[in-house]
Amino acid sequence: MNGENSKVCSRRRRRLLRGIATGALLGSLPPGLVACGAGIARGDAPAPALSPPAPATEPVAASAGTPEAAAEVVYWPGGARGSYREIGESLGRLAKPHFGELRDASDAYERVIDLAGGPFSSLAAEYLERTRARFPRLLEELEGMASAMEQPFEDLFAWNCRAELFAAEQASKGAEAPPENATPGCSTVGLTRAGGLLLAHNEDGAEAYRNHLILLRATPPSGVRFLTLVYPGTIPGNGPGVNVRGVVQTTNFISTRQVTPGVPRYFIGRA
Repeated sequence: MNGENSKVCSRRRRRLLRGIATGALLGSLPPGLVACGAGIARGDAPAPALSPPAPATEPVAASAGTPEAAAEVVYWPGGARGSYREIGESLGRLAKPHFGELRDASDAYERVIDLAGGPFSSLAAEYLERTRARFPRLLEELEGMASAMEQPFEDLFAWNCRAELFAAEQASKGAEAPPENATPGCSTVGLTRAGGLLLAHNEDGAEAYRNHLILLRATPPSGVRFLTLVYPGTIPGNGPGVNVRGVVQTTNFISTRQVTPGVPRYFIGRA
């Protein structure tokens, strides 16, 4: 993505998320923690618990954004609940058709699979071992996603390590500049003022994700319900979200030049 395309995408994504956050989809958020903009939260009033999950219904395509930048997100009013694997299965069913279209539009998925199964197989194996040791429940969630999406678990795990694997590929070439697919993305600004906090987040992303994002409402085994924006094929935690305890999370990305074994960033975001 070049600089100009990135700016256009940024403007469109801001308008898209502003429409999502100010629409009826987020009407269940507590009044003291209202999302607006691309993940803006206000903390100038105590945040009561989220309203009980709505009865289970079929996922819907909800219109969002302004007239000049209208887009759709997939939203499931009833939400996903159950074990981590069951939540992953629910998300996988929502993501499957969108992920297929995204995969057809880019060779990134095949490239990262080749990296994980070839020159960086030992690094991918180390990522899997460390993630399993620290966050086994998140791998259960990913296994559910892979099953519902009809993708091999190893391939989907590699996709969720793409930031690290692409950075490792670039580092192996000795190049100083990060690759095009590692362009820094997103910005978060916090402003304190009398009586509260204003948190603003701009969600940058590839234009290919337009009309393919998922607004997920989930109740995991912990009982801490959350609402978050999800990229198809990626575990929740990369997009902005809010949970029942009034915690708002946003993610900003700057690619690393030095790659070492550890827990991949998408799993840290989900944890």
